[in-house]
Amino acid sequence: MRIYISYRRHDADFARKITHALRQILDASVWIDVDSIEAGEDWWEAKMTEMAKADVMVAVISPFAIESKYVKTEWRYFFADDKPIIPVLYGTNELPFPLKRMNAVDMRDQSDLTFEQGIEKICSIITGTDFRLSVDEAQAQSQKLEESIQQTAMRVGDLLQQPEFDVEAVLTDARRHHRNKAYDKAVESYVQVLQDRTRPQFRMQAVDSLTELRSANTVLLESLVHDPAPEVRLQIVKGLRYFHSPLVTETLEIAGIADDDLAVRVHSQMLVNFFRDPSHVPYWLDKLQRSNNADLNTVANDAYLLYNEMSETSGHVFISYSRRDAEDFTLELVDTLRQTHGYKIWMDTNLLPGSDSWKRGIAKAIEQCSLLLLILSPEVHNSYYIGEEVSYAEQLSKNRLFVKYKQTHMPFGMTTMQGLRDNLTFEDYPDEMLTGLIDEFERRNIPKTVGS
Repeated sequence: MRIYISYRRHDADFARKITHALRQILDASVWIDVDSIEAGEDWWEAKMTEMAKADVMVAVISPFAIESKYVKTEWRYFFADDKPIIPVLYGTNELPFPLKRMNAVDMRDQSDLTFEQGIEKICSIITGTDFRLSVDEAQAQSQKLEESIQQTAMRVGDLLQQPEFDVEAVLTDARRHHRNKAYDKAVESYVQVLQDRTRPQFRMQAVDSLTELRSANTVLLESLVHDPAPEVRLQIVKGLRYFHSPLVTETLEIAGIADDDLAVRVHSQMLVNFFRDPSHVPYWLDKLQRSNNADLNTVANDAYLLYNEMSETSGHVFISYSRRDAEDFTLELVDTLRQTHGYKIWMDTNLLPGSDSWKRGIAKAIEQCSLLLLILSPEVHNSYYIGEEVSYAEQLSKNRLFVKYKQTHMPFGMTTMQGLRDNLTFEDYPDEMLTGLIDEFERRNIPKTVGS
């Protein structure tokens, strides 16, 4: 028996205490990273190796663990391999969504169990019939819950067979508003289409249109959870690549575990991985493609197509700048970065400023960029749109960097933004600043165009 201890570093003392107690009682290997990873060893690689060997996970659930993306990844790894997890409540009585079906051991200070009794409970679950019973009970509860959901869905479905509105007419109105640039009315009508449950093909069209308009992301998230048609939910997942935010990521994480459709789960998890680190996605998809499951192979191939599409349209540097600086400086800098150094640079020179197409183009370019580069000068203080661009990039957790064209102070709301040699300006030190910028791009692995 090999036991893997999952915890957040903030709870290390408590996790070590559990580890020591289990080692004293059980004839088993109890693995915890702080005692087992040697200096210089790849930390995550060692954890992945041990998780593959482990038979069961003891997961310390605290407010800190619930917020940790690494801890959540460990849970997902065990779920994917269908391995049991024993949650141990510590500092919270709330089980995260993925673990709600598990029987937890309450070892909080205010629990009825002493620490020793909690350890005995964990040991009995691991070694005795308690674990089998807990799994059986969870499966029985899950079956009852599923039957109840199905019955409710059938009743709701019966009610929705006769919709209170003509969905086709509403969709036609939405398209007319869209063409006439009455976007608020168009969004309202598209959202109404999503409430219908009789025509999934119309809901898919509404999803595509809302994605194009970059609107109603909360409604799309709600539909991802509740829409009965897997093809609609999959379409929503693909559209959510344009709405990167913590709430979107969290909902996709849940869909990646809990959705009953394989394609929705794989595409959801692929997006989560892409948002966190696109470089890891190919390795993950390759593993899925090498599985013996034909359905999983097919879905992984489809996810690879989406990944390639996202990779081809992402990775550029978004230039945020004042138009008054364009002819004097910004256009020349962009040309140098593109032509001389081969970087993928996005600048809104082909769009009409302030137009609806310009706004959508700006939003899409920020969503797909690897870095927002702000060209700072006194003129920036007079621009409303620059503040909006920087704020939107911050909401999406995009990397942001400023360089000074002329000496000035940072605008309100941007004071925490990182600067490149912010005591120097391109106006006074052009060669030194350009060299520093190229070095910074290389340090950040900013992609270049093919062949550069």
